[in-house]
This record gives sequence, C-alpha cells and structure tokens, in this order.
Amino acid sequence: NLWQRNIESIGDKIIGEEGVTYDEAKVQVMATIDSFGNLIKSEILISYGIKSVDQLALNILNEAATFAPFDPIMNREYSVLEIVRDWNFSTE
Repeated sequence: NLWQRNIESIGDKIIGEEGVTYDEAKVQVMATIDSFGNLIKSEILISYGIKSVDQLALNILNEAATFAPFDPIMNREYSVLEIVRDWNFSTE
C-alpha cells in the first residue's frame, strides 16, 4: 500500500504540472525492484496505444523510485520483486 500511495502521489504531481487530462486511459506496468528498493527495470506490458500515456506511466514510476528496502523477512525470501499493476488515468 505504501508503494501504491507513493506512486499515486507522484503521479498526481506530474499530471498536475502537465495540465493534461486523460480520459479513462489504462496501462499495465511491470516494475522490478531489488532488495535495496532500487528500480532496476520497468516496462509496459499492455499499452494504452498512445505512446505519451505509456511514457507517462514509466516517468511516474522512475520519479517515484527509490522505494523502501525489503524488510528482513522479505530479504530472506526474495532478491528482487516484480510488481505488475494496471494503472488507470482518468479525469476524476
């Protein structure tokens, strides 16, 4: 939840600065994060079909990085984490 709130906060800031509205755009993004919280890879899995919207999602993700490092329990289990999320951009 912390990861998602951080992304949404950065997204609101970037979109607000651009002054652009998006009408129900949806993009599926995969973020690969190492145990230190570094974003080591990001990619669009399902494109909205408009390059600027896809790029906006990647820009938000890059701006939001670096994330919190893994806690000790996660660190024992994982060296990287892949998060796949649908990102919805709308005017509301």
